[in-house]
Amino acid sequence: MLINQILRQGNLNLKQLDAIAFGVGPGSFTGLRMSAAVAQGLAFGAEVPIVSVSCMAAIAQKANAPKVAVAIDAKRSRIHWACYCQSSQGCLVKLVGDENLSRVDQINLAGDGWIGAGSGWDYYADEMMRLNLGQVDDWVPDQYARAIQIAQLAEDKVSRGEIRTALQAIPIYHSFECHISS
Repeated sequence: MLINQILRQGNLNLKQLDAIAFGVGPGSFTGLRMSAAVAQGLAFGAEVPIVSVSCMAAIAQKANAPKVAVAIDAKRSRIHWACYCQSSQGCLVKLVGDENLSRVDQINLAGDGWIGAGSGWDYYADEMMRLNLGQVDDWVPDQYARAIQIAQLAEDKVSRGEIRTALQAIPIYHSFECHISS
């Protein structure tokens, strides 16, 4: 219903879209499954491609800072984390290094001037600020992936031809190799 309302406001129908974007993860199991299922159903029915966007990239995009250290709580003192810098044009973020899954004390930032964002910071800010003394200037509370940032990053992916079929709308719970040491 909400999707139809938004399409009507833009005087569009699904078949007119270039692609349907969704947050691929990391995130909650149920939330990611629902995101992928809705994107897949809409894209399949309208015969349009899909674009998957990292939820961490969307959080970094929302933070709107030159250097963002994103951390998402993965429970049990573990976090999904990644570093993003604004592109040379200053409008979109780009991943620096890899997306990671580790214990909170294993976050590894290169250089200084970082801004923290994401639920991992909400839960572990004191510990992460202490461990990364001088590297993190501040953190922004209550930062989550939102549709507008997913759309901004998806638009860039579409322009570069990074599209997939509806059948490929699969959430990635760990979109990276992860080796967790206890």
